[in-house]
This record gives sequence, structure tokens and C-alpha cells, in this order.
Amino acid sequence: MNTAIKTTVSLCVTAVAPVVVFFILGLVLGFSALFVSAVSGKSQFELTGISFVEGIWNIAWWAIICVAIGAPFAFGHLLFFGIPAFLLGWWFRAIRWWSVLITSFLIGFLPVSIYSVITDFNLPTGFDLLTRMGILLVGVSVVLVAAGIMGLFGISAGLTFWFLWRYWASPQSPAGRPVSVSLDKEGQAA
Repeated sequence: MNTAIKTTVSLCVTAVAPVVVFFILGLVLGFSALFVSAVSGKSQFELTGISFVEGIWNIAWWAIICVAIGAPFAFGHLLFFGIPAFLLGWWFRAIRWWSVLITSFLIGFLPVSIYSVITDFNLPTGFDLLTRMGILLVGVSVVLVAAGIMGLFGISAGLTFWFLWRYWASPQSPAGRPVSVSLDKEGQAA
């Protein structure tokens, strides 16, 4: 398999990484309720009244929700931001672990931040200036937390890409710098 195909596969797997992280975080939070409820002396299934099979179905539905919500976002970020960033990094020969981390965080962080700035947010009327500033501050902090979380999802995708690209797709690259890609033979550069 040549480097171009391996790079394409690496980019596709990169979009799946945030969806998997989203699923795992949901499972961890869901199963943490089991340990918290163990303190009460009853199992989570006894507290909620669901059977083990229903619990498995809940996990399956959580997986479907993660794919339905997470995959369009992840593949959209990859298509509109990740591939152009990869091509720029390839052109400037700047694909390093630290540049991938910074870029992938920004790819996750900036769309949420920019969207929140360009949307029309109307402050409620009838409040004094201090209250309106407090409302705005709370709104900005929520947006920054959401953008930061999206940035962390971006880092998960970036790390996945870098490990796949560096150690599988292009292991012969000196110090992680990309080499030219030939579609003819694997070992020869164009």
C-alpha cells in the first residue's frame, strides 16, 4: 500500500477518533453511576428498575446517538478544516507532533467560537447594565467551555492522525517531516 492511500486511510480514521472518545466518555459517565449507587446498597438496575438486557440496549442506543451526532461534526471538521490544514502542513513540511496538537485544537475550538460570535445574540431588555454584563459573562464562559471541549475532541483526532501518519503512513519521513508522495511505488519519491 503506498503512502497516499495510507494517508487517506489515516485521515478517515482520524474523523472516527472523536466519535469513539465521545462514546467512551458517555460510557464512563454512565458506569460511574453504578459505583455511586453502590454506596446506597442497591445496584443501578434496582434503582432505575431496568433489567440487564435493557441496560445493554441503552448502551447500543448510546452508540447510535454518538455516531448520529458525532460523525457529521467530525467528518465536517475533517473535510473543511483538517484536510486543508494537512495539505498546508505537507506543503510547508511542518507536520510535527506539536504542530498537529496546536492545529487540531484550533480546528475543534475555532468553529464553535466563531459561530457563537456571528450568531445574533440579543441581550434581554429591562435590566441594568451590571445585570446585562453578568448575563453576557455567563454566556461567554459557557461558549468558551464548549469550545474548549470541542478543542479537546480535536486533539484526540489530531493525535490519532499523527500516530497513524507518522508510524504507519509515512514512517520513512525524517524527523516526522513529510516526504513527497509517489503513486507508482512505495519506496520512491516523485
